[in-house]
Amino acid sequence: MGLEAIQWGQEQLMEVLNAKLPDALARLKQWVDISSYTLDRAGVEALALQIANDFEPLGFQATRLPSTDPLYADHWMLERKGCQAQGRSVACISHLDTVFPEEERVRNTFEWSEDGTRIYGPGTVDIKGGTAVIYLMLEALLDIDLTFVEQVDWRIFLNSSEEVLNPEFAKVVRPHLDAQTRACLVFEADEACAVKQSGLVSQRKGRLTYRVTASGLGAHAGSAHHEGVNAIALLAPIVQQIESWTDYDKGLTFNVGMIHGGEGRNRVAQSASLEGEMRAFEPQAFAHGKSMLLALPGAAPLTVAGKQRTGMLELEILQEDGAWPKNAESQSMVETWQAAGAELGIEVYGTPRGGLSDGNHFWESYPTIDGLGPSGGNLHASERCEATGKRPEYVNRDSFVPKALLNCFALKRLLAWDV
Repeated sequence: MGLEAIQWGQEQLMEVLNAKLPDALARLKQWVDISSYTLDRAGVEALALQIANDFEPLGFQATRLPSTDPLYADHWMLERKGCQAQGRSVACISHLDTVFPEEERVRNTFEWSEDGTRIYGPGTVDIKGGTAVIYLMLEALLDIDLTFVEQVDWRIFLNSSEEVLNPEFAKVVRPHLDAQTRACLVFEADEACAVKQSGLVSQRKGRLTYRVTASGLGAHAGSAHHEGVNAIALLAPIVQQIESWTDYDKGLTFNVGMIHGGEGRNRVAQSASLEGEMRAFEPQAFAHGKSMLLALPGAAPLTVAGKQRTGMLELEILQEDGAWPKNAESQSMVETWQAAGAELGIEVYGTPRGGLSDGNHFWESYPTIDGLGPSGGNLHASERCEATGKRPEYVNRDSFVPKALLNCFALKRLLAWDV
């Protein structure tokens, strides 16, 4: 049978959400005040414990999901089992880490500050604000309709190292998901700028990172230049070749982001390397881009003063995160949120996004949608410049209640399916 009839309406839920918003924002401030840079294991751990403590009164039990990489803190699961769930479960996904080292926070005096409807601070929108939306939703639903909450198993998964795209998170989460998981809801930032709009993410690029190393022959740059093969010069045409493979029509991009080489100005460079990434929305374009990288020649010619010499190139694939392409189940989720938005007077649209999220790792197995957090801007930025008007990361205070309202009404629709 389906879920019991849900009687609450828009005005009733809005009233509850508005009443509970100050509490949710107070908790968000606590979380933002805890520095949780990805490589700051103690800070990430402290944030996880604080969030677990905050969700405990809502009936959630915390479970540590140990990280296998000593660089990173553990991942966490917060779980609330419904008394009448009958196998229904929902996964809400957020992450603990930010991109801001403590010294950067201090240098740029980057901390919680409020200016009109904007709240600045590290993680305010990416993604501690998303966790605050989860908290606000569940606190309001517990207050307004305990029966609804009790008919679902709620699981919140907190990634300790999302900002470095640590692939182990999906591996430790999957054993806690099953065929009864109705949805994976990712609470990254909403793309829309207007309060009465919501831009949900139903498609993301995949990413492949790589390193190309060039090996030449070292020599004295003055007296024995003719005996050398310059590894930096070997790489130069490779940079241009890789960049030329970008095809915007196919949603395929290549970026050489770093290049290193040489041992000194007075030496013909014996070694050099570049690192970059490739991204694509569609699996076919992704595979095509990867095949071009793999076809880079091992032996590389270099012509100097009319004479040809040979060096070597070596390609390493560093990490590969598959694309989240357009798919029927994610589109169906968008349509569910659109139907809820129509009921509430909120324009909802689905959109692709070039950056990756945890959704890339779950869409193939479970209906997945992203962008369920609040709206904001200037993600991954900490600097403030009055001359240029540059501002750091912020979240829009006025987006919390409308987004929580939309998510609750969409969940009401989604979970009313028969088992």
